[in-house]
Amino acid sequence: MSAQATSANMPVVLLKEGSSQTKGREAQKNNISAAKIIAEILHTSLGPRGMDKMLVDSLGDVTITNDGATILKEIDVQHPAAKMLVEISKSTDNEVGDGTTSVVVLAGALLEQAESLILQDVHPTIIVDGYKKAGNNALQYIKEIAEKVTPDDKSALLNIAKTSMQTKLVRRDSDKLADIVVQSVLAASVRDGENYTVDVDDIKVEKKPGGSISDSSIIQGIVLDKEVVHSGMPKKITESKIALINTALEIEKTEIDAKINISTPDQMKSFLNEENNMLKTMVDKVIGTGATVVFCQKGIDDAAQHYLAKAGVLTVRRIKESDLTKLAKATSARIVTNLDDLSEKDLGFADLVEEIARVYGYNRMPSTLIRDALPPQRENFQLQGVEAIRDILVASGMDEVITYTMTNPLDESNLLLQEGFDQKNYVPVKNPLSNERSHLRRKLLPGALHTARQNLRFDDQVQIFEAGGVFIPQENQVLPDEPMELCLLMTGKREMNSWHQAEEGDMDFFDLKGVIENLFTSLHIQEVEWKKARELPYHPGRSSEIMVNGVSIGIMGELHPDVRRLYELPDRPVVCAELQLSELLNASSSYYLMEEISTYSPIFEDLAFIVDRSVEVETLIPFILKTGKPLLKRVQLFDVYQGKGMEVGKKSLGFSLTYQASDRTLNDKDVEQVRNRIIKKVNQNFQATLRES
Repeated sequence: MSAQATSANMPVVLLKEGSSQTKGREAQKNNISAAKIIAEILHTSLGPRGMDKMLVDSLGDVTITNDGATILKEIDVQHPAAKMLVEISKSTDNEVGDGTTSVVVLAGALLEQAESLILQDVHPTIIVDGYKKAGNNALQYIKEIAEKVTPDDKSALLNIAKTSMQTKLVRRDSDKLADIVVQSVLAASVRDGENYTVDVDDIKVEKKPGGSISDSSIIQGIVLDKEVVHSGMPKKITESKIALINTALEIEKTEIDAKINISTPDQMKSFLNEENNMLKTMVDKVIGTGATVVFCQKGIDDAAQHYLAKAGVLTVRRIKESDLTKLAKATSARIVTNLDDLSEKDLGFADLVEEIARVYGYNRMPSTLIRDALPPQRENFQLQGVEAIRDILVASGMDEVITYTMTNPLDESNLLLQEGFDQKNYVPVKNPLSNERSHLRRKLLPGALHTARQNLRFDDQVQIFEAGGVFIPQENQVLPDEPMELCLLMTGKREMNSWHQAEEGDMDFFDLKGVIENLFTSLHIQEVEWKKARELPYHPGRSSEIMVNGVSIGIMGELHPDVRRLYELPDRPVVCAELQLSELLNASSSYYLMEEISTYSPIFEDLAFIVDRSVEVETLIPFILKTGKPLLKRVQLFDVYQGKGMEVGKKSLGFSLTYQASDRTLNDKDVEQVRNRIIKKVNQNFQATLRES
């Protein structure tokens, strides 16, 4: 900030850094140039040959239009002079409803002429006076050449309506629409001496998707997109008396928490009877006025619907306030907000109130095919894959959650046990609702941890997952990358208590590993490796990086105790997994080989190897399987021993091996050949020796 002070008692002006001041001729030129730019943007969209503009906002939403008001509403204008042109367009749209582009183009042309006069040292005040005189002369000339059109001259009115549609997309149906517009305006016009006035609010446009523009029609009355609330009510009422109610025909909830203790069936019956009596009293007040039709802005209880149907009153609920106002104007009814104030003089009148669609029959309404060709149908493999993953995880006993995409980076920094964050790593929200929702998330895990904490207040077991997008800003990119991730979390008791005594213990690393392995099996993902990982927010030694075909697709493990405490979770294991959905889906395949089940008996054998403690099981098992193919079908670790009798720096790994052939029953000689080959290769590559029993 900078400050400048003059003599004593003079104000001090504070300006932002980079601020500048422009005066005189230069300021005038800047203002005129800004306004001319706005006019130049719009002038190519004016007239019969005007072109549509494609506008792309900061979120990537695309708008295609040639309407001046819409264009100016979508573009971000900062210059004060340019904003004045935008306001001119808005004012014209509000007052006239058309001419939003013309007024901006005209203003730009006038400013362009004014610029040349200013350069000739003509004072702006003189120019303004000249424009005022020119405007008065133009109005006078328009009055002289104008032709008076009466409501009887329908041909002229139709031509005027058609002209206003020629630059719009609806010009192909302008004949039909113009006729509808003229009929509507004439029906809503009110004669005042020699003049006619039309309140646009008296004309309601009800839009319904599915048909074409040529299906549009005019109805002399009011159309409401609602249904009669009860099947037992009449569908047609002639010479109807209409009540307009702006209050609910329901039992209102108390503003404070209330609790009713009911100990006997008689008390329950009395309570329900009192409710029904209150609702019947409300309905009796309506029926007592002589109303045969009720339009209610709010809800109507089922019991009240029954009493109204029994009295033969046609009732419609949840009417929009704007529609209720139109009904009041059309029927001369008064909108009542308190049933105690409702009387016969508040009722309105209509010749006919009818539910058209249900009476006529939906099946009798003509169906029309879409005029345009349907786009080619393509499979969305990513969407289908994500849905398949959801189904598999739900079938595994997990619950899906959906958390906020907005977060506080300080919350995510807790995962790394840090106190701050790098601003450039996050996408800020322009107008955040709160500090807790100030940036777009980079991870799903914090949301899952908060969800688990909340649910553990009521349950001893939480098994949740979420599939959603995260937002990773990139240099030299306007928009961030939005990869999809899959987050899984399990914590709490392994089995819930029940009559047969549930298994004791909490869910751990291997419970979640089993869920993920089932997911891989269901997606037909092979060549999976589990490698040790030492990465926050996971516990060192209790986490694994998951590799598929040599590509890392995520990490899983038990949450670090310090991270668990920061998220205020109970002192019990919390196991989580974060997987990249794109890599997971790429590894899966819709096409996979089926292997015939062998009808011959397998042979089981146990082997134990003494290896260095640095040798990892995850490396040894794939090597044994590869060496023993094709007869070796399965290798499973069943024992790890490092105790008494074992050399320092050594450990014993016991494996259960399964041999099986698809074309014959194996004998000892077949198994011996495979066993010797495995022992030899393991010794050569891992310096392992066979442990003697």
